[in-house]
Amino acid sequence: LIDSSGKPVEEYDSIQTGQKYRLLSQARVQFASQDGERAYEAAGPGYLFVDSEGKVLLNGSIITPKPLESLLKGLTANVSSGQDLAGLPFRGILVVPDHEKRSLVYCVTGRADADNEKALAQLQESALENAKGQALSMAMKHIESNRLVKDGILKYRFLGADSDSAVSILERKDLGLENNRYRIWIKAEIPYVLSPEGEKPAKKKEMSSKAPLTVRVWTARKRYRQGDTVSVFLMGNRDFHARIMNIDSSGNITQLLPNDHRKISLFKGGHVYKIPDNDDHFTIKVRGPYGKEKVLVYASNVPLGQLVTQSIGQGLRRFSGTRYQLGFQTRALYITPQQVDSNGGGEFYEATWELETKGR
Repeated sequence: LIDSSGKPVEEYDSIQTGQKYRLLSQARVQFASQDGERAYEAAGPGYLFVDSEGKVLLNGSIITPKPLESLLKGLTANVSSGQDLAGLPFRGILVVPDHEKRSLVYCVTGRADADNEKALAQLQESALENAKGQALSMAMKHIESNRLVKDGILKYRFLGADSDSAVSILERKDLGLENNRYRIWIKAEIPYVLSPEGEKPAKKKEMSSKAPLTVRVWTARKRYRQGDTVSVFLMGNRDFHARIMNIDSSGNITQLLPNDHRKISLFKGGHVYKIPDNDDHFTIKVRGPYGKEKVLVYASNVPLGQLVTQSIGQGLRRFSGTRYQLGFQTRALYITPQQVDSNGGGEFYEATWELETKGR
């Protein structure tokens, strides 16, 4: 697409009303309204125009909306060396989660020199502080080594001013004294966000393969009625391990993927995954009780922690714990030297997509 000033429009940019866009010969474009209610396809050559009432015209003729799901089905993104993701469906790339969390997880051993004047509690406190300080320093080094952060395209901040407030402890083991030094091992989590308060997040840049791990989960619409069929879509900017869960209006937590028929837990970056798909033996149809529902994705660059679930039929599995327990157990990442980069640690990303169901 080329706008009226002759400037190229990137695949994931928005289309403004009242402006003409030139569609080149042999080009094909797919786009949708941001609420997911209307989706379109157009092929060049010609001029694309959206009027003030939301009607879409190609060469003066109105384009009829198509089901969004058909536009997304089977699409993949092409990743070219040194470029952002291309060929992404409009709805898939511009989708903004209702909630998201980012963090880094490190396994660190803290040490404190022993002497006759320090009590055991003081040694433990010093070793723990040393471990948390190491974890925060490693997290800072990891994020600042990211190309988009280094170039100032993406910014970040930790959710705390120092190691005490910025570092959460997922696991802890007191290793005792060795060579007159007290040691404590911790698995530490350091949450962060990619944009400071008051700044608009650069959502389209987050889906670059050079950005920190980002995974989008979405449905075609935000509102569904009794009997409607729901499809969930998933896409990451890089290869990732993931678990996709649904929390219904009654609080029941169901694991959608992996399931007993499709055991996939490692996903390719830039590929749009659909739930349910051909390998699944279930459909998602809206029925009571109605209300607010959530689709969650937990993702990491290393395998996720084990989760105890029970079969509820059709290949689906139910988690009987709380949402806090779900997140905590999933964050028990399997971090080994072979699975991490030179800075150590694992990236963790969590996103929530909310939708509403109603009766007829």
